[in-house]
Amino acid sequence: MRLLHTKDLRIEQFPQNSIPKYAVLSHTWEEEEVTFQDIGKQTSTRMKGYPKLQDCCKRAAQDGHDWIWVDTCCIDKSSSSELSEAINSMYKWYQKALVCYAYLADIQDTADLEKSKWFTRGWTLQELIAPRRVIFFNKMWREIGSKQSLLSQISSTTGIPDDVILGRSPMSCNVAQRMSWASTRRTTREEDMAYCLMGLFDIYMPPIYGEGSERAFIRLQGEILRQCPDQTLFLWTATHEPYNQGLLANSPEAFCTHYECFDWLPDVHKAPRNPFDPYSFFKPMTERPSKISFLMDENQGPVLHRDTDDDDRTQFLGSLSPSLGPSGLHIPLLLNIGLPNSDAKPDKDGRRLICLDTMVAGLSFRQSILLILEAESGIDYSRGFIPNRLGDMRRIACRSKDSQYIVQFPHNFCFKRTAITVSQLSTFLPHFDHSVKFMFDGQETEALVGEVILLKPDGSGNILSSPNKPFNCHGGAVSIQHPCSDCDEKGGLLLRFGIREPNLDPWCVLHRKYAARLSDPSNLNLCQELELLNARAQGSANYYLGCKKRALASIQFTGNEDCFSIGISITSIPTLV
Repeated sequence: MRLLHTKDLRIEQFPQNSIPKYAVLSHTWEEEEVTFQDIGKQTSTRMKGYPKLQDCCKRAAQDGHDWIWVDTCCIDKSSSSELSEAINSMYKWYQKALVCYAYLADIQDTADLEKSKWFTRGWTLQELIAPRRVIFFNKMWREIGSKQSLLSQISSTTGIPDDVILGRSPMSCNVAQRMSWASTRRTTREEDMAYCLMGLFDIYMPPIYGEGSERAFIRLQGEILRQCPDQTLFLWTATHEPYNQGLLANSPEAFCTHYECFDWLPDVHKAPRNPFDPYSFFKPMTERPSKISFLMDENQGPVLHRDTDDDDRTQFLGSLSPSLGPSGLHIPLLLNIGLPNSDAKPDKDGRRLICLDTMVAGLSFRQSILLILEAESGIDYSRGFIPNRLGDMRRIACRSKDSQYIVQFPHNFCFKRTAITVSQLSTFLPHFDHSVKFMFDGQETEALVGEVILLKPDGSGNILSSPNKPFNCHGGAVSIQHPCSDCDEKGGLLLRFGIREPNLDPWCVLHRKYAARLSDPSNLNLCQELELLNARAQGSANYYLGCKKRALASIQFTGNEDCFSIGISITSIPTLV
């Protein structure tokens, strides 16, 4: 470990068994930070970051500390092995420091505390939690308080519970709750958004710069699952990743704490909104049965019945550890096997229910959380796709009602723990270099089609003047006006469609439209969202409307690359479950 001497600003390296007592600096990087290569050179004194080093060393020396660790100059980042060791050790280094000086270069006093970008950066999350003592300074290096004296403001700004800020181990909180603390934070290098969280989960893994943020975050979650089978990890909000059909999120942003993202959680309206901490309501099952049944009780509603048969239990424990690889996320899940004492299975279009090993334990009742998966079938992955982490099952994409979690279930169902693989494909980024011919087909389709925008590769769009004639495009968006008077989709529906290279396969996604007119700015940033489209988007799409009749809107492509016909229909169907 390298440390900076507070009196003469020289760097010295210490072996692990003889590291002296030291302080640490927490800050946000600015222009011309003094690096390991710069320190000791005469030119370093003229760099913009040098006064910050002088001031933090001066304060540390006043407090009786001879050594301080500063991330800008105490790591030789030209050495990949040293950088990897530092990233994996950083949480421990902050934890063992006598004091952490948090320098907020953009505020004057405590009234502006929550406005500091220090609270928006990824690395400063562990720098707040790990040290026993954190003292905050303003831009003039005047002390404005500690994390004890500023506890209320810090907790409200970060969403971190008071006792964790004050020293309780973050490992006592469930995985999803810890992820949510990073949901609004950012890092300069995209992969660091995963690496800066390793200490919060006691994870050690080599950083691989260049792998991308999604791959790094998936790798982090794989390590978390191997260490701790906490299935709150699957409770991210699809609102922020509408095309992700895996069980693992693509970024910490998916673990948001927005009140409106938890409308599926019963009695959520009873929870305090400031601060709103929904993930604290979830508790991993301490007893992980091999079988589970939901039995209806006239007074209590669905009641969990656990079967801990020794043979099944032994078989389950032998295959407990999840693994993530080319064949998907391999994990033992409680899979719906039908009604008790019946061979009937509630499959519909390849859909199955799973029961997560997670309880809702913070509201007015205790209940398990269910999720619908669907089979990976009927898709020709040999044409134009690389089957990366492709499993037997997947989540339902987008924001349809069937993609939400279920915590109240009106039927008696039995679940048995079964080892399955769940898809976790990387996001597919389409390139729009070609166009094909499309047309809307049928009288019902023509009656439902409203405004049509055809997208250009630069993200701009042109309104189609004659939607009843064939047209060429590589992608577009269609406003669908649903005439049902009982429907909650007051803004109508939005159909997004396009082609996928290199084989020009058509795909489509159907969901709610947020603005009355498709040309409204809130709907125009379509090309950027299309880049998030998962490779599994197909030539058909369904959307369950919020009506009393449980209407289903459906899109179907027919034809070939000479001309694809788009058919739109809205029908009433019985409830799925």
